[in-house]
Amino acid sequence: MLDLAAPEVTWEIPEDTDAPRLAAALAAIAPERADRAFELALDALLAHFRRRIA
Repeated sequence: MLDLAAPEVTWEIPEDTDAPRLAAALAAIAPERADRAFELALDALLAHFRRRIA
């Protein structure tokens, strides 16, 4: 449920801050990254449980 509570924007660069590398990194992040990370972790957790009960 943590992904539901997470803000859409995790980092905001203040207007008076010069951070071109951070801006480029944030621009490169896919919007569905949280969903993919959640699915990956869930798949790993389920695989672990399956091995434990097998």
